[in-house]
Order: sequence, then C-alpha cells, then structure tokens
Amino acid sequence: MPDVRSGTVHLLIEHGRTVRVPPGTRVSRARNLAERVNWDRRPPRVPTEHAVLDVMSLKVTSDDVAGAFHAMADVVHARRTTAQRLLDALDERRRLSGRVLIRGMLRDLRDGACSVLEREYLHRVERAHGLPTADRQRVSRATGGIALQDVPYPDYRLVVELDGRAFHEGERSDNDAFRDIAVRARERADTVRVTYGLVFRQPCQTARLLAELLHERGWTGTFQPCYRCRRRGDPDLV
Repeated sequence: MPDVRSGTVHLLIEHGRTVRVPPGTRVSRARNLAERVNWDRRPPRVPTEHAVLDVMSLKVTSDDVAGAFHAMADVVHARRTTAQRLLDALDERRRLSGRVLIRGMLRDLRDGACSVLEREYLHRVERAHGLPTADRQRVSRATGGIALQDVPYPDYRLVVELDGRAFHEGERSDNDAFRDIAVRARERADTVRVTYGLVFRQPCQTARLLAELLHERGWTGTFQPCYRCRRRGDPDLV
C-alpha cells in the first residue's frame, strides 16, 4: 500500500518470511496473508479496510489515539470506505492490537463523531458528565441552504458547534455568525461554540456550564462528576 504523502511503500508478507528491504519500503508480516490480500488487483494489495485497521493499530499501540481516529476519519470522509465496513473488517481481525479501543472509535464515527474534537467532546464532556445524548450531524435549513450541526440538542433548543480552527477572521467567521443568528431566529435554538481548549483543558467546567444551559431549557437530568472533577476537588463540580 503506497503512502503518497511520505513516499513510503508498505509491503505485506507472510509471517516468518525474511526479505531484503529496499530503500523507501516498510515491511509488515501477517499470518493469514492469503485471506488479507485482494489478489485480483494489479499489483495485489490489501483492501482499504484492512490497511486502515493496520494504521490504526500501529498508532493506538504507540499511544497516538488521536492520530488513529484522524487516520480513520480521513479515509471515511474521502468516501473510500465506511465506518460499518471497517467494523465488519475488524470482526475478521481477532488478534489485532488495540482491537477494543479501535472498535470504540469506529462506533463513535459511525454514530456521528466525525473528528478528533467531536470524539473527545463525546467522551470528555457529554458522556463523562451524564449530559443528554446529542443528535449529531443534524441537518439544518435555517439559512436557506443545507448545513450540518455538530452537536445539536433539539429537545432543549441548544446547538453546540465544535470549532477547531486556530483563527476566526474572515468570511468563514461571518458565515458562522450568520448561521448562529439564523438558527436562533428560525429554529429558536441558541448556539454555543466550544474550542479545543474547552474540551481538552477544561472539559469538566465546560460540561457544568452546558448542564446549566440544558437545565434552563427543560433537561431534568443530573450533572455527574467524572474522575477529573473529583481529582480537582472543585465544589462547583463535585
């Protein structure tokens, strides 16, 4: 499988074989090579799903969980495969390192967490603190066109937009502001924007404030302190 960006060719061979590795080539080994390769392609190659799982496994075992999710999301967004097809391929890989975590990431992507930031919001903010489950990637026509809302809570008229951009000037910022106003005017929903810092550095405080907003809008659930909240010992969180 060629790695276009690095110029590296990845070569899969049968487990136990020894080969001379030419420059620019990375060799991996598999015990079930005959089952893993699409022999009808020229040259024969590993199907996209198994190649992605191999990359994810390498990143997960090197503690680069965000990189594993990003690699998977890039391929799915490019429509080279789907999260469900990756899950089906994972069922065939009983010995894949990091299999449990990879399955969780694939399910998150299938269920609407489409970026590293969205997945971490799902785990660090929403699930960790017992917030209601959002209707992810919901279609909105408030502006007259079609837009996908990152983390909408339609029952409570609240939309969380996850903003991973480093800069906020220019036309994109204007478009975001216009969309926020349109959603407020036509869907009677308020929009709050959550950045990387609020998810990665302040997930507990962010969740606490979102819980207050949701309570104002009719949510009857209870904010649940996570292990980070208890470790901090902040009375507003525990």
